[in-house]
Amino acid sequence: MEYRLPAEGPLPKTYLVTLAAVDPTNAGWIVSQLVRGAARTVTVENQGRFTELWDGLDDNYMPAPPGSYGLRGICMPAEKWQVDGEYHCVTPLFSSGPSAWLPTLEQWNRREPFGGDPYGPPWPTLMSARTVSPSSTTCTSKTG
Repeated sequence: MEYRLPAEGPLPKTYLVTLAAVDPTNAGWIVSQLVRGAARTVTVENQGRFTELWDGLDDNYMPAPPGSYGLRGICMPAEKWQVDGEYHCVTPLFSSGPSAWLPTLEQWNRREPFGGDPYGPPWPTLMSARTVSPSSTTCTSKTG
């Protein structure tokens, strides 16, 4: 199945694409989603033209009845997030809060200064090993 994405403006431009094979008389009846949120990049070379193959199976992995089907799709502009290296359509406006404790936008890969076990002590050497004697209620700490 062939389709075309918008190629206006500066290229390359990436979109997340979802395509579905639908009943030709009722476009609301989705037979199979053949592409689900896949990243497709429009370049000068491809001018936004793409081809996808459909295996002929419906969304339950059963063979679709023989016949003609329509193609319905949606695309959204996407940007690659530095955090996970994946394309996303929704990009947060704030990467940190209004606090000097949190990393700035340029420090996106720095860990937050807060985190960990909210109930345990912040000093791991105090919690490294504890043994309780069966004959008493005394608790002894062993630090490594």
